This record gives sequence, structure tokens and C-alpha cells, in this order.
Amino acid sequence: MKLPDLHRRLLADALRAGDDYELALAGGYAVQAHGLVGRPSQDLDFATRHPASMTDIVRRLADGLRSRAGWSPWSLSGR
Repeated sequence: MKLPDLHRRLLADALRAGDDYELALAGGYAVQAHGLVGRPSQDLDFATRHPASMTDIVRRLADGLRSRAGWSPWSLSGR
């Protein structure tokens, strides 16, 4: 899988921060990892089957990324 260093670090940190939610890689990098396509991706997508609300998951993930890894995440809404 062709993951830029920035995405590789973010993936590892996000999976650690969201460990309670059993996050799984989804989207473009997931299909790359399974050898289905080789297209570039500009973001990381996650899926979970955890029953928590998306608001709670996003909040916990963002807090974990800020405090443990020094990232500066923000949330986009409007959908």
C-alpha cells in the first residue's frame, strides 16, 4: 500500500486514539491494501460497528489525536 509518511503516522495515531471503537481502515487505502486498485488517496477513512454515536467517536478520536500525538484535527459538518 502506497501510504505517504504523513498518512502512515496519522493512521497509526488514529487507530491508537480510537482503539475502544475498533476502527477499521476504509475507503481508498482499504481497497489499495486488498490489491483491488492502485489509485492515490488524499485522506483516511474509517469504519466501525461500535454503537456509540458518531459525535462521541469523533470527539474522542480528535481529543486523543490532540493530546497524545500533537495533531490539530478539526471537524467539518454540514451534511
